[in-house]
Amino acid sequence: CKKAQKLFGGAGSQIVPIMIGEDEEAIQIAKMLQQNGFDIRAIRPPTVPQGTARLRLSLSSQMQENTLENFAACILPLLHKKAA
Repeated sequence: CKKAQKLFGGAGSQIVPIMIGEDEEAIQIAKMLQQNGFDIRAIRPPTVPQGTARLRLSLSSQMQENTLENFAACILPLLHKKAA
């Protein structure tokens, strides 16, 4: 949990939101992650306010550390590219 919070933020919960912003971008990133074997969904309006689409990462004690590392290796380049 702490490693995920360090990588993606979050406040001590097993649910870590990864803010994306635009709906279509969240959908595309979720699809890419799904193609890489991760069960993740884009959360977008009306569930969240317009312009705050996100991915919701759910952690569990059963998750292996290398799974989180592989997830980070897939998503972090996309987040850095978005920020540039």
